[in-house]
Amino acid sequence: MQTLRNLPMLKRTEFALLLMVVAVLVGVPNVFAGSHALSARESNAAGIAVAAAVANADELRAGDAESIEFEIGLDTHFGDLFQFEVDHLAEVVLNGKQQLEGVFECVGGQETSHHRNSRLVLTPNDPDALAQWLTEGVGIELRLNEIGTEVRTFRWEL
Repeated sequence: MQTLRNLPMLKRTEFALLLMVVAVLVGVPNVFAGSHALSARESNAAGIAVAAAVANADELRAGDAESIEFEIGLDTHFGDLFQFEVDHLAEVVLNGKQQLEGVFECVGGQETSHHRNSRLVLTPNDPDALAQWLTEGVGIELRLNEIGTEVRTFRWEL
């Protein structure tokens, strides 16, 4: 009997895309993007699929956020994902120019050597920098460095 794990990677990707299309057509919400998240962005390179979504978009839009939170998912069948310490490999850039300095922390989620998902929380060193950006900015960019490729960049507008 053929199972999803026995399918080649391309077939699994096609199957996953088909499931997403069906979910959209029948109104199933994006697993990353409840009412409080911005839609997931994906990067698939070097045998590692990475998905990211801004998890606290409503708080950011309202100007009530003290941190920026991302839902992060990593998936591979070619290596060990434990080698990537996402909280040490991440950078956030605001409006394409200002890097937001702060402390990253991965919280919760599920982790195996081939499938990881967790919440990446950036608490800024300077809360005023985040507050000022919230009043004037719209662009947010998450960069994940050295996860199979030099850099993976995910962008959103609030």
